[in-house]
Amino acid sequence: MSGFGWDSKLLGNDGMKKVLVTLFVLAMFVATASAQVPAKPFNIYVGGGLTMPTGDFKTAYNTGFHGMAKVGFSAMPKMEIRFGVDYHLCKANDEFLAYAESYFVINNAEGMTAQIMMFGADLKLNLGVPGAPIKPYGIAGLGIASIGYSDLEADEGVLPADSESKFYLEFGGGIEFTKFFVQGKITVIPGYYEALGEKSALGFLAITGGLHF
Repeated sequence: MSGFGWDSKLLGNDGMKKVLVTLFVLAMFVATASAQVPAKPFNIYVGGGLTMPTGDFKTAYNTGFHGMAKVGFSAMPKMEIRFGVDYHLCKANDEFLAYAESYFVINNAEGMTAQIMMFGADLKLNLGVPGAPIKPYGIAGLGIASIGYSDLEADEGVLPADSESKFYLEFGGGIEFTKFFVQGKITVIPGYYEALGEKSALGFLAITGGLHF
């Protein structure tokens, strides 16, 4: 065949095999590359778990609980930017309430429950192998935390509590399997406590389980 038509004899059987193998390899490469691109533009996360105070926060408050909700947007094949809200609640321990009774000269003190509402963003980096059933990941974030307390109640009356907003940092990691996730995250609110001219952070560890879809 002359002109611009395709003549398989120019390649022979070996040449045709090489072409087919090359095309197959290219097809597999494209398929693999496409599989690494996130199939969903965003994910929704909801969950809850335990909030465990650390440092100075631990001396006055018991382990509490929290809930969270986030929306994550795919930035890269293994990276996601998430925006959301967390709510933490921890009750004052007996030692702290006894101290409040002594300091304010009151009896049967109750209340002073810590309530922390956090608004922020984090970066989620997927560390797993594509297609693996269990996918580990790391997280780091920041935002604004509103720290408030319930009123201090006693036989003598009620002492109203105030609230304030502070900048916070967080980091941690977790694993995903099917639609479930489990993660641990350390949150630090720098310079929250101040005593004798020195400042220290309010911190806690949050262990969370939940769903993503």
